[in-house]
Amino acid sequence: VAMSSCTALAIAAGLFNGSYPIFLKRPAVLAARVPPLFFQSAKSSCCCLLGACLVLLRLARSGEPFLFTWWAVTSAAAWIPAGLCTIAAVPRLGVGPVMLTSAGTGTLASFLAGSLALGERLKVHTLDGGGTFLLAPAYLAGVLLGMAGLLFS
Repeated sequence: VAMSSCTALAIAAGLFNGSYPIFLKRPAVLAARVPPLFFQSAKSSCCCLLGACLVLLRLARSGEPFLFTWWAVTSAAAWIPAGLCTIAAVPRLGVGPVMLTSAGTGTLASFLAGSLALGERLKVHTLDGGGTFLLAPAYLAGVLLGMAGLLFS
């Protein structure tokens, strides 16, 4: 089965999100006692610079202008404290426990936001006898239990 470019991007996002906190545990960083706010400021600044470059590149290549949306501001308002909390938690708990807890919490929050707040419909499965059921909540529970198992192992 061929992997789509969107799937490749999702895998890359997971790899990058799962690996950037590793540098927070380097002995030199721990010894320097670098404040989490400094790391988050550096990370946010790099994202802003890269984002601006990508917008300019898109404008140069296709002529399509930048379109502003308040959803981007809302997203950043959630992303910045999330990064700050991750950066503050990693030296205290370790990369594995923080990333598992973050992934589990994010999975649950995304599921609830999508199904309850944004009205995304869950796939309804039909039994041969005509009954219906939802698998998504069971899969979600299984994923969360698996993450909890890894966390407490």
